[in-house]
Amino acid sequence: MWPRYVREIEGIAAGAGVEFETVFLWNCRGDVPDAADRMRSPGAAGGTTVAIPSRGRCPAVIAHNADDEPEIHGHCRIVEVLPDDAPGFVAFYSPGLVPGHGFAVNRAGLVQTANEVCAEIRATGVPRCLVSRAVLDCERLDDAVTCIRGTVRTSGFHHTLGQAGDRRLLSVEAPASGFSVVEVNGPCAHANHLVHERFVDTPQVIDPSSRSRQTRAAALIADGAVGGNDPLSLLADVGASLPIRRREKDVGDLAFTLATSVFRISEAGVDYDVFDDLLRPPVCRGEVVRSPAPVGPPTVSFRARGSRGQSAPAARR
Repeated sequence: MWPRYVREIEGIAAGAGVEFETVFLWNCRGDVPDAADRMRSPGAAGGTTVAIPSRGRCPAVIAHNADDEPEIHGHCRIVEVLPDDAPGFVAFYSPGLVPGHGFAVNRAGLVQTANEVCAEIRATGVPRCLVSRAVLDCERLDDAVTCIRGTVRTSGFHHTLGQAGDRRLLSVEAPASGFSVVEVNGPCAHANHLVHERFVDTPQVIDPSSRSRQTRAAALIADGAVGGNDPLSLLADVGASLPIRRREKDVGDLAFTLATSVFRISEAGVDYDVFDDLLRPPVCRGEVVRSPAPVGPPTVSFRARGSRGQSAPAARR
């Protein structure tokens, strides 16, 4: 399982003309001590996820701000990956990192967003970027949970998971020291620290921006900010001194919102939008259409399409 993802890192290194060891260590951000220490600064990378369960005929929603250093803005991509022996997926790609660390949907209709957390306990194990990449090869929601739970992790992410045809949305916190999965029963948000009851006493670094975004998101949700299953008003919010949407470079928060995604998950499939500027049309749109088969797992047709008249290449079947 894991050698194939190491091979992907080798491919990234070869394509970039960079030593493999350098790119591998870049994929261990937050896993090795030096990389973890940088997370203590107010400029820490991170992100904010909003999860809204389905209500009546409204689909479930998973939406995400992907945040990192502002220098990366304009150099990220939405990539379509088609492995020979896995479903294939569309994902946010940041230079040098295997896909899966931000947001993605695979051809089995499985949606994942991954958020940085910085628990102080680490172990000898699999880098968290590879764990989140492995989730994208899973065909069922429960398989994704088993993949995360069953892996000895060096550190960990918070994962928000959902799948077409499955009404559950799952919040998974998976540091090296333990594992917690909670079904989302109402609108909620997650920034960049552990919030599950299971980890209330776990030592962790809580960045000022993460604390601010978590508090602000909870207040907005309590005030009905995600009414009508629309998460964008929350993810666009700049009402706090350290805002949820991190586009200002002079507020003491050195990170930057690189992209915003919205996944709408229904019995029939998943459709998604990816935004750079929330005041403009999406830069990428697509859908996964679920078609239940009489026997065996559902078959899925997959189509990605660009906005502004520019079509993304269709997935090969």
